[in-house]
Amino acid sequence: GAGGGRNVEEGPGELDSNYYYGFNTKINQNLRGELKPTVVMRVRSQAEGFWRVLGFDRYTGQGWEISRNDRTFKVDRPRWSYQFWIPIFPYANRSQEVVQTYSIVSDLPNLIPAMPYAKQLYFPTQQIAVDAEGALRSPPQVGLPAGITYSVISDVPYRDRTLLGKAGTKYSKNIQQYYLQVPPQIQEKVRKRTEEILANVNKVAKDSKPITSPYEKALYLAQYLKQNPNYKLQQNPPFLAENEDLVEAFLFGYKNSSPEGKITGGYPDHFSTVLTIMLRSIGIPARLVGGFGAGEFNPFTGYYIVRNTDAFLMTEVFFPK
Repeated sequence: GAGGGRNVEEGPGELDSNYYYGFNTKINQNLRGELKPTVVMRVRSQAEGFWRVLGFDRYTGQGWEISRNDRTFKVDRPRWSYQFWIPIFPYANRSQEVVQTYSIVSDLPNLIPAMPYAKQLYFPTQQIAVDAEGALRSPPQVGLPAGITYSVISDVPYRDRTLLGKAGTKYSKNIQQYYLQVPPQIQEKVRKRTEEILANVNKVAKDSKPITSPYEKALYLAQYLKQNPNYKLQQNPPFLAENEDLVEAFLFGYKNSSPEGKITGGYPDHFSTVLTIMLRSIGIPARLVGGFGAGEFNPFTGYYIVRNTDAFLMTEVFFPK
């Protein structure tokens, strides 16, 4: 899972213009700059999807890291077949089997993009690894070089809003330990703002009923962050000061704001970080995941053309079963 050290892991810095910063075991969201578009892979898939690469559980205040990076388990394939069987956790809702084939165009680190939940992988190495956040990895000495092609069969769950709305709130100790972490210095401040937003839902929604379901709360907070004019998409947000927290700066104003007034909001990936921490602050387990959007579909070849600029971070929320 090494990112090659192409972006600084701490403090302010300039973004590597060719390499997406989110594909590393530790990511720094105090970087500024833009990517130069370049094609990284072509994907043939039975359904359009999010090509998931990596998950993060621990928020550092200015970025994320994988706290259990050393707890990967290895999976071997038989010598007579390129097929790996990957154990996946059971879940209650319906799923769709989706076959994908990835052709890598530009060298990538040893992280294998795949739709969730990958149950079979056809890959030209003797061994792969699966990390604690469900990401697939090839041997570091192999990486994901240009020219490699591999296939994945995933069980992709349907999003059943009724079932998700009925999901309970009994979380295992393991889920609580890793997916509810919020820095104590911002815990109360973020919780109050989050509960205030949810309490005022009747001012903007037609329904007068309060939101009680964790799933509906997650949906509402996501829409709120996207649509509230106070949290703008910033082309060039101020650098975070030393020891300044990203979520606090996004919601309440950057310390390095211009004299004209407090600047709030941030990069697209900052929105996902803020949503993840807001959910955690009210007891809803969530993590940050990085991957590629579907890309541009070419109807003549049947491939999705995926560029480095299609990479982004989003929030994954845990619902029991």
